[in-house]
Amino acid sequence: RQAETTMRKGDLALKSSRLSKAQSILHGLESGLDFTRGGDVARSLTDVYGFVRREIMSANADNDIERLAIATASIAEVADAWRQIRP
Repeated sequence: RQAETTMRKGDLALKSSRLSKAQSILHGLESGLDFTRGGDVARSLTDVYGFVRREIMSANADNDIERLAIATASIAEVADAWRQIRP
């Protein structure tokens, strides 16, 4: 969400920094997946993380706020799902 604000303001350096941080977080989430124990859930999550990473890359390259919003909404759905199953 911070990257969207920086895009609107035209702060390209800060936008790149925020999107790079998001990519790093996604990489960390994906590298932590256990495909042996996680099965279909892990495979689904890797698909979502890959989609979000691609959207972020495209949003960054094209300065496309709409694509960034799609990425944000997609990862928000995953976060909401985790919150619902967490005790």
